[in-house]
Amino acid sequence: MKLSILAKMGGGSGFLFLMACQSPVSISTGSPPDGWPANGTAPIIYHAKTGDGTIQSYQADVEVYSQNNHKVGLPKLVQKYKMAAKIIDGRLYTRLDVGADLTPEHKSRAYVSDGKQLVVVDPVAQRVLARAYLPTPNGKQQDLSSTQTKSVFGKIPLAQWKASFQKQNFDMNEDKATGLLGVTIPGDLLLSQQSLSGYKIVKAKLLFDSAQETQAGMEMQVTTADGQNLTFVSQPVYAEKDGMPVKVADVTRVIDPSQKDAPAEADYPYALPPSKVDEVPIVTQEQLRQMAADGDQVSEIDPVVSSNDPQSPDTTMITTYDQIHLNETPDSYMKLGL
Repeated sequence: MKLSILAKMGGGSGFLFLMACQSPVSISTGSPPDGWPANGTAPIIYHAKTGDGTIQSYQADVEVYSQNNHKVGLPKLVQKYKMAAKIIDGRLYTRLDVGADLTPEHKSRAYVSDGKQLVVVDPVAQRVLARAYLPTPNGKQQDLSSTQTKSVFGKIPLAQWKASFQKQNFDMNEDKATGLLGVTIPGDLLLSQQSLSGYKIVKAKLLFDSAQETQAGMEMQVTTADGQNLTFVSQPVYAEKDGMPVKVADVTRVIDPSQKDAPAEADYPYALPPSKVDEVPIVTQEQLRQMAADGDQVSEIDPVVSSNDPQSPDTTMITTYDQIHLNETPDSYMKLGL
């Protein structure tokens, strides 16, 4: 599975949804990939340097785009929010802020967690609206959690992480040719993620770039509440700032193994084989207006493209981060309501 689609078209304690089987993609802060789905410019990064060169806090404007890979068309914006993450006293705090126009109550909301509890806050009134306590991790889960609270969204202390993985007897293998370290995590150690997502995580495989000391990918097999088996395959995109990698996007593909067969023509009357997409005649806006004036029914649809590949992803999610602030977020901002 290659990442060429990105160049053409352009997530408990800190496990980021990354991608297996490929090295991380890098872009410069001056030249984003072609067709970058945000505003056509590279992300803006502000950096307050720390003595050890790590990223202790990360704050950004987030946009999430979705692309149905069996339909022709560009990715569509489906979510927009602000996010922040910070390591405070060895614990990872996270915060998501959603605007009033995107909530059912038409009021802004902040979702804040320290890994032990999750609170919903009215950030304007500074009032806690709801509080939920997260499952208490067992010994191995706690070890796994503490391993990742060292640095966020950039370079990681990979040697320390490898020692921790070895201590916990995780299955590890390193490809000397690519420099990628693969680590398989049993699903039962990701209890807090399962509780929040509603999925049963069967297993997760993490990839790390040994040379760059960054997270390079993740492949996660899950079972949904209705028994559907899905595979999430994700990969980060990094930009360089002051000589260090900073994550500026995630590309996540959702694969449904049950959707192996090409769409039946009877079920998808507009289905097209991929080789025929470029042969579809182009109708101008003037022709559409004339057809409507003549009484013809005119409607916009996304043509369906068939695929016989059982590993063809059904959906691609692109998460972009912009207006990134590194090591500038105050503790008080991250502890709202806690």
